[in-house]
Amino acid sequence: MTDQILQKMQTAQKLRYRDAELAEVFARSALEDAQALGCASASLHFLLADILDDLRKDLQAFAEVTEALRLDPLHLRARDLAGRLATRLRLSLRSALRSADDPAIPRMYEVLARGGETTFACHLTMIRHALATGRIDRASSLAEAVVALYPREEKAWMTLAEVSRAAGNEARACEAEFQLGVLGLSPVLPGAVWVKA
Repeated sequence: MTDQILQKMQTAQKLRYRDAELAEVFARSALEDAQALGCASASLHFLLADILDDLRKDLQAFAEVTEALRLDPLHLRARDLAGRLATRLRLSLRSALRSADDPAIPRMYEVLARGGETTFACHLTMIRHALATGRIDRASSLAEAVVALYPREEKAWMTLAEVSRAAGNEARACEAEFQLGVLGLSPVLPGAVWVKA
């Protein structure tokens, strides 16, 4: 069985530049065979991630390379690939062309979060998505987490005020606005536009 896994790996590597889709089939098959034997291989996950990157299947590639790094945190090529994929995914997540209620946003956010690659802007995008899709409780919990993580960020408190109002929690919205005053901001119109005091 291990010879078969090795042969599939070698076939995937040979095919990847001629037929990446077929190379993906062989790489997945090798990974499945290894998992059936109870073997966890960073090399197999990395090979599949690398091929998926060639195919521009960024979400799948990032999930695989994240698993490769979990198994082997010192895998340098995997670290490099993970960094490039995370950058692409974050840019795609925050794209101005993406509507606030795009169903791809939660999937991308979750994959980035599992890989420890979310940023302040990613959190704000996910909060906007939760608001746009009527998931006010989710938006509220994320907004509270964001102000805890980024207490000096103006947008964190502005977002919390907006989300609190959407949730009908005027008291919490006022607290968020007070915090903006502490940061040196003041509302021109409550809950709408903010300027430096």
